[in-house]
Amino acid sequence: MKKTILFILCAVLAMFAIYSCDNGHKKVPPPIVKPPDNPDPPKPYAEKEKMLWIDADENYPNNLSTPEKVRATLDRIKDTGFNKIVVDVRPCEGSVLYESEFMPAFMDSDTRDYEGKKYLQFLLDEAKKRDIKVTVSTVVFGAGFMQDAARSAGKQLGVAWNDTKLANLACMQYRPGIGMISAMNDTQKSKNDAKKAASQAEESKGKAEKPQAPGAV
Repeated sequence: MKKTILFILCAVLAMFAIYSCDNGHKKVPPPIVKPPDNPDPPKPYAEKEKMLWIDADENYPNNLSTPEKVRATLDRIKDTGFNKIVVDVRPCEGSVLYESEFMPAFMDSDTRDYEGKKYLQFLLDEAKKRDIKVTVSTVVFGAGFMQDAARSAGKQLGVAWNDTKLANLACMQYRPGIGMISAMNDTQKSKNDAKKAASQAEESKGKAEKPQAPGAV
């Protein structure tokens, strides 16, 4: 009898303990978070850069030779979808397209007037008006063409041929059977460059003579 009563008592205590644990760990649903009345608009993605290189040798004497041509070129660049330009300011012959105290000016860039400004400043100002970013690029070692190549292309030799200090800094190179020579005296490279320049000149001439469809550029 005593064992029966003890068993019933233990069963009741066990049931009570289970009930207490269940109530103590009752799951509570997460609170409902209401969105703000005026949420912040999503941040726009930065526009991808679409860059166009502007070569100095080819464009300064022609497409960018006047304020009107600079504006027309930048308008075409903008309309085409580019939002950044890389402007070359030191042609292959070594002179520069910006004001410098010690570097010679390319062609007449030190005197050519762009509505009271110099070429580079005018181009930068006009690009800013069109929301076109500009990176100015300059080569470091270029100081001229080989003589035969320059003559074939109808270009100036370059600053290394006009300044003995720069000529003495020309790179040296090894030629089998000859030895170490200045790059300025490498006649073989000069002949190869001349052939290449002549070929490019013929190709450009052919393109210029080819009739274009209306509206083609």
